[in-house]
Amino acid sequence: MTNRTVRDSESGRLVDYAITHEVMEQDGTWHAVARIDCSHGEVHRHVPPVDNNGELKREVIRVIRGQGDVENTYQYSLSEIYDNLEIHESRWRNGY
Repeated sequence: MTNRTVRDSESGRLVDYAITHEVMEQDGTWHAVARIDCSHGEVHRHVPPVDNNGELKREVIRVIRGQGDVENTYQYSLSEIYDNLEIHESRWRNGY
């Protein structure tokens, strides 16, 4: 799992994050099977199934109206990824 955070250099407040669950295939290649991030002005999850472009399906969790929305969703997002590790991997491996 990869957890990337960006904090404001002056205040130390969380301003951006991306939490990604990745799995490694037998050939050594890594694949993202679930992700929650703060791009595009919203906190959203990417989960199986993949769309026609091979991208994980995107679901909005919260529109970001202020910096507090990023901070307030971080712990929830981290817990959601951890709590569903087996489900995300199973869905990705089974194509749904």
